[in-house]
Amino acid sequence: MKDNTSASKLYHIAFYTLFFGSVIAIFFTHPFMKYPFDMYTLLEWIEPYYNNNWHIPHGRELWKFIWGKFFYLLHIDNTQIFLRAQIIHTIQSLISFFSVYFFSKVVLRNLFKDIEPIYAKFLAYWATVIWFIIFATFSVGQHLVWIQWYSVNYQITLPLTLLVTGLIVSMIYDDISTVRKIFYTLAFLFLSYLIINMHVMEYLYFLMYMSTLALVNIDKIFRYIKIHPLYFIIPIITAVLVLYFAYPYLQRLEFKNARILHFLTPETISQLPAQIIKDGHFQLSKFNRAFASMNELIYLSLGLLFLMVFYILLRYKQEKNIHFRLFAFFTITSTFILIPVNLYTAGFFSLLLNTPYTLNRLYYSSTVYMVIPAFSYLLLSVVKKRSVINLNLLIILILLSTFIYSRFDTSHSQNFYKNIQSVKNSFSRKKVGFNLSDEQIRQIGTILQQIEQKKGTKKLYFYAREDIAYVLKRVYRRSVYVPNTRNGRVLRTDFYIDAFKRSTYKNKVLFPIPDDFPVYQPYR
Repeated sequence: MKDNTSASKLYHIAFYTLFFGSVIAIFFTHPFMKYPFDMYTLLEWIEPYYNNNWHIPHGRELWKFIWGKFFYLLHIDNTQIFLRAQIIHTIQSLISFFSVYFFSKVVLRNLFKDIEPIYAKFLAYWATVIWFIIFATFSVGQHLVWIQWYSVNYQITLPLTLLVTGLIVSMIYDDISTVRKIFYTLAFLFLSYLIINMHVMEYLYFLMYMSTLALVNIDKIFRYIKIHPLYFIIPIITAVLVLYFAYPYLQRLEFKNARILHFLTPETISQLPAQIIKDGHFQLSKFNRAFASMNELIYLSLGLLFLMVFYILLRYKQEKNIHFRLFAFFTITSTFILIPVNLYTAGFFSLLLNTPYTLNRLYYSSTVYMVIPAFSYLLLSVVKKRSVINLNLLIILILLSTFIYSRFDTSHSQNFYKNIQSVKNSFSRKKVGFNLSDEQIRQIGTILQQIEQKKGTKKLYFYAREDIAYVLKRVYRRSVYVPNTRNGRVLRTDFYIDAFKRSTYKNKVLFPIPDDFPVYQPYR
């Protein structure tokens, strides 16, 4: 007994070392800040809320409002825009970590009926780690994991959606006190308000989760309603209220404008199958971004999920440690990853949501990141080799083997290897940050001071290379030429020289590029 107690203490020490070691590691990561990607636009949108006006807006403005007021209280103005980005990145990465961990722990500890708490903690930890490394996409020459694309973005709503789902699952399956249920309900309502306002598409994932949960428990729901009709009124009223307040924002999903409605009339219903196939082909012709989003770890996880399902079907009557309804929920939600890559589901959802160019985001609704931890625990239980050490070693072996395979199998995409490289690069500001260093930004300030001293008191209008122009405008608050294009973005690096030559402005200045500055390439 004493040995078991000592071992348990060591396992808990190991867990908390891993857990908080990962949390600390987040503080050493950097946001992806290659210019001029969208995060610069989002950072600029915060500025109008850097004031003492506390009127709370709706929609995506809410995300800008929250960060604007946060920086206002801390007196971090727009001249410190890179510090702002670092703070947002760190806080939202931490929120993502704890949200995914909570959801994973709730699902996995209820999936296995007799699981010990220490096992549930390790399973949830590894599921969280896998979440950070399994989802990725590609844009303008950059292959990045999800957290690198969206850490400075209002789509923090994705991990918040997992958190609210975890709250609901916990209230259904965990034996918790009434006080905690009330707290979870209030937290659910508050977080739902944030998600629905800031980026409503992620709330669709929550609706998908709840629909799946209802589907696998449909018989129990009807029995419960029949026996306790009054008890069922409370969740119904809550759901109605949420949908009532959410309706104006859910309209952004454009269900009422969904093209599928056109094919649901007696005259056009026969055309629906052909249109689904047509839209499916459109998605599969790289618009679903499967070439970057699908990777070796996902394929392996789906294969292991199939083995788990096969085992459960064979041992349905003998297996007493599996919560079969929750396993069905876990299986179905894991396969959400296949929605954008299947001809028919991709076509159907494209018609349903009327979002043909963002359907690839449905990858992120999948719970496939829990498969490897769940499979490892089940396998070790079946072969009677279950221990905390064996569990961690098996999961590490699976991840390491997949990484090695992805690294050296050059005949395929190597996407999982690229995902790991993306995570690795996030620890280097030089690789993911703004292409000019702090010293070079200060050097721009020195040159600026020299130019202004030479020109006297005249108000100058600067023409500069795009990255230097950004520093002049946002860090040193000078008047800078910005081309009249969408979002001020151009792909020619010498556009400002032509503009300078055409300009009739008297006090124009062509800002020099120091010899030791790196070559500038947009989005690189």
